Amino acid sequence: MRQKEANKETYMKAFNKQQAQIQKTEAYIRKFKAGSRSKSAKSREKQLSHMERLTPPGNRAKAKFAFPFIEQNSQVLLDVTDLSVGYDQPLLQPMNFTLSHDEVMALEGFNGVGKSTLLKTILGKLPALGGTVDIAQNVMVGYFEQELRWDVPKQTPLQFMMSKYPAATQRTLRQVLSRTALTREDVDKPLTLLSGGEQSKVKIADLMMQTTNMLIMDEPTNHLDDDTKAALRRALIEYPGAVILVSHEEGFYDDSWVDRRVNIADLRVD
Repeated sequence: MRQKEANKETYMKAFNKQQAQIQKTEAYIRKFKAGSRSKSAKSREKQLSHMERLTPPGNRAKAKFAFPFIEQNSQVLLDVTDLSVGYDQPLLQPMNFTLSHDEVMALEGFNGVGKSTLLKTILGKLPALGGTVDIAQNVMVGYFEQELRWDVPKQTPLQFMMSKYPAATQRTLRQVLSRTALTREDVDKPLTLLSGGEQSKVKIADLMMQTTNMLIMDEPTNHLDDDTKAALRRALIEYPGAVILVSHEEGFYDDSWVDRRVNIADLRVD
């Protein structure tokens, strides 16, 4: 609550400072647009038109997430047997676990212990050093990768979504992006010019275009503000399928909706 209040105060200061700057610039433009300093006034007018304006407090859009779900018949979606993960050497002891069709499992442990490596091995993005990963038929996985990497960094969020979902209309994609609380200006900026939180929202919008029955979420709360974290938490609680969640923020989840916790640090190979 203290952090939220501090964030609000910081935002108010930034908003008020920007409003004062806008008023000062507009007064300059009105005064000199037709006079000897018209060139300077037009330059400032152009700068003002490209300014990313902060939304007035109380009017900021809030994210509303929902992940499309499709039923499937298997009770067990994932079966991991004697799985050894790592690169040249195993990072963790061999793992054995299953994930049922509606189970939520949280993977805990400090950064660098091997959580992301485990997820990438389950998804087949990294080869296993031993053991097997069996994913049931008709399982459709949605994956949130924590790294902010893009194949075409100069694409805008809208261009990224259009290239990935060519059958969708531009209006539909804009609506999905707006549900993450991205502004119209954000949607038309290059991805690399967006903040970490804004880029994470694009990744969430991508997941909202996918029909799944298993979500694998690797540190999805990184970079997100408190309101967006709360919206994501609600969406994961309401999601009917299976979830594997990695988050360093214990306050993001609790035993009221997480069925099982696995501390990966206990499996670390010394």
